[in-house]
Parts: sequence; C-alpha cells; structure tokens
Amino acid sequence: MKLMNLPQMGQDDLGQHFHQIGDLVSSVKAYGRMRDYCTTPSHVVIMNFRLIGVSIDQRNWLAVQTSVQKLRSPGQQFAEAQRLTAKLSAAMGLALLASGNYKEAAQEFIETDPRMAQARLDDPSDDEAFNEVLTPNDVAVYGGLCALASMDRIQLQKRVLGNGKFRPYLELEPHIRRAITFFVSSKYSSCLSILESYRSDYLLDIYLQPHIHELYFRIRSKAIQQYFIPFSCVTFSALAAAFDTNEQTIETELTSMIKRKDLDARIDLVTRVLRANTVDVRRKVQSDAMGSAREYGRTAHLRILRMEMLNAGMEVAEKGKSGNAVLFDNGPSEHIHGNDSNKPWASVGEGGRKSLRSGLRG
Repeated sequence: MKLMNLPQMGQDDLGQHFHQIGDLVSSVKAYGRMRDYCTTPSHVVIMNFRLIGVSIDQRNWLAVQTSVQKLRSPGQQFAEAQRLTAKLSAAMGLALLASGNYKEAAQEFIETDPRMAQARLDDPSDDEAFNEVLTPNDVAVYGGLCALASMDRIQLQKRVLGNGKFRPYLELEPHIRRAITFFVSSKYSSCLSILESYRSDYLLDIYLQPHIHELYFRIRSKAIQQYFIPFSCVTFSALAAAFDTNEQTIETELTSMIKRKDLDARIDLVTRVLRANTVDVRRKVQSDAMGSAREYGRTAHLRILRMEMLNAGMEVAEKGKSGNAVLFDNGPSEHIHGNDSNKPWASVGEGGRKSLRSGLRG
C-alpha cells in the first residue's frame, strides 16, 4: 500500500489507539476525519477496512455492510480491494449472519476466496489473514451451518460440496463436511448427532452463540421435512427412532413446526400419527373448471349487453369530447343538441328501449 501523508497518518494512529483502548466511538470519529485526507484509492481502502474492524467490535452491522458495499461499488475500481476480496466476503457474511439473514450469509461465506485459507495465521504482515475478526476455520463453520439451515439437498451438493472455492475451508473442519454429506445422503440422524456433539463449542463463539438455537432448529426442521416428503403419514415412534429422540420431544417439535407453517401436516393425537394435508386433485380441477365457466358466461353476457345498447343508440359520449348528453324519458324520441344545434348526436326513445329489451330477451 502507498504511504500516507502526515495528517492522514496522525488520524490513522489516533483511530488505532482509541480502538486498542476500547474507545470505539472516538476511533470511528478519528477514521471519519481520516477520510478528508485520503488522496488515493489505496488510502480509501485502508480507511474502510479500519472502519470495518471498529464497526464489528461495535456490533454495528449496518456500518459493516455499508463499508463493504463502498469497496465493492462498480463505479469505483479499487485494486487493493480486489486483492482482498476474501476479507470483504468474510466481513459481509459475518454482518449478514449477525442480522439473521442466514441464506445471504451462506452465499457470502461459500464464495470467500480460498486465499484466506492459505494465509499464515502467525504472520501479522500477511494481508490475506483476518485473524483480528475471524479465521478460515470460522468461515467453514459459519458457512456450513448457514448453508445447512437455508439450502436444500440439491443446493448443498452443488453449491457447497461441489464448490471449489469453499472446499479448502471445509478441509479445515472435516466434521462440517461430514455433516453436510450426511444431510445430502438423507442420513439425518448422523448429521444431527455430529452437530449436537459440537454444540457446546459453538456456544462459546462470540458471533455464533446468539444464533445456535435458531440455526439448529432450522436444520432439524429441514431434516424432518425432507424425511416426511415420501410419506402420507408416519407414526411418532418412527420419527423418534429416525431422529434419535423420544416421542414427547418429537411431538413438541412437530407442533412448533406446524405453528410456524414449516410443515404442511396435521397431528392425530389419538393414534399418534403425523398425517400430510392431502389435496383432492379431481375436486380442485372441477372447481377451477366451474369457476372458469362462470367467468366466461359473465363476460359473454356483458359483451352482448354492450352490443345491444349500441344497437339501441344508448351510447353516452365522454364529457368534454362532444359536450352532449343523452336524455331518457317516457315520451317519444327526442334529439339533444350540443354546442352545434345542427348536429344531433343521439336519439333515444321508446323504439330504442323496445329494441334493447328484445335484444336482451333474445
């Protein structure tokens, strides 16, 4: 990176000092003043990466996303930012994970450049390392869990296991790769048992801990959904055996899933069976056909009515185009004139009304 000028270097040093002593607000202000002295694209990249680091410590995830978007802006090409795309993807993925956008977070993590996985973690001079925020192992864990919670089996196989960019990260955490492989292979019990064995470790993660319960619930819900698809009904005992739990627990989980509309089924507590909500296809087709026939008849009636009104001379011109009006009365036919009294435009009388009535009866 290029050397800084003296005012910029002073604000940068102040920002780093405040960051190290925990005064994050003053650090952000110092980096904000640093912006005024940025004269090259390299300086802008340095300033935004400093802000990303402070914003992450502040848990200001909107500011993190804003700084990343600035460096990714198509209108401005930052050579340094292009070289550090792995850090940008990791920071954006972390911000989306913290915001609860698990699918978007998974997309960011699995597209993280593999150069970060090859960085020397013990070398502070290695620009590819992002140890002050997260490690390549964290990228593998966060990306794998978010993908399991938000993608189906086809997407997991194609976009995660078959992704050349994400493969180096998965090699750092083999249990995540095994869990995804078991899920894709419909071995849900094995997948969930692997994840459950690492739950205590993930609960110690400062970024992952608030989301572990929700992520695990979504993964387990998806597993139950995928297991239930081939069946019209399945007993609680079979579900409990498949997911290595007891019937009471599985009943609670199914109730929660149905309330959240994650599972289109109903529970039979008498026989303790989960039944799919089936649709009578034949009745639905007949109902749709009858509805279409009624709509067709209504449209045809309105068109015939309009044609008979035109034939009876009962059309009313739009106001402002002719300035005329149509007068209906019980007497003989009358001519109503507009501004030009020599051009009668409408004539409606008893004959027109009889014509209309005969047309409608026909």
